Amino acid sequence: MLVNQMKMIGKKFLLLLLFVPLISFSQVIVDKKLGEIDISTFSDKYITITLNQILPASHLLSTSEYKEIVMRTTNKKKKWNVYDNGVLIRLKDKIDVLNFFSKYGYELATSDTESYGVVSGSVIIPVGTTSLTLMKVKQ
Repeated sequence: MLVNQMKMIGKKFLLLLLFVPLISFSQVIVDKKLGEIDISTFSDKYITITLNQILPASHLLSTSEYKEIVMRTTNKKKKWNVYDNGVLIRLKDKIDVLNFFSKYGYELATSDTESYGVVSGSVIIPVGTTSLTLMKVKQ
């Protein structure tokens, strides 16, 4: 009887341990070098996000503490690295980025676009980057 109770407690404990990693993610960006970065802990009033990087397919987040943290936008879900309330998400475009960060107290302060050309053989390919500056409005 006691052995069966111990087995039952052990199974429940194991099941609980399996769900702990899912609960620990909230609004996290997972970086290979830095580990988990929780955006709710940012103390900055302003952060910058550079959209639509080509290699790798990503956006880049910069704060006073973190510089150019990659937020992957590829079609392959296994490469995504942003979690929202424990759910792996893809921040595909500007609207996705704005909606995600607005949940955690940030609003768009400025948006800048830079256009330039990349020479490939005898062809100039127009390329542009957009940089968003977000301002924390909720404390």
